[in-house]
Amino acid sequence: ILNTGNTAFLNITSLDGKVVKHIDLTGKGKASVMINANELTSGTYTYSLYVDGNVMDTKLMVITK
Repeated sequence: ILNTGNTAFLNITSLDGKVVKHIDLTGKGKASVMINANELTSGTYTYSLYVDGNVMDTKLMVITK
């Protein structure tokens, strides 16, 4: 849950460490983000939530087509 004044974003990163997508998050409270799998090639990625410059959580995502 974001508060007013927080800066937050999601980075989607390939396993070789390249950021393939950056999504700025705005507003406050709970939210959801839709990721269009057609924008990414098949493979394994991590996505990380950053709030005020700190990594809050990182998850693994697998895209298959």
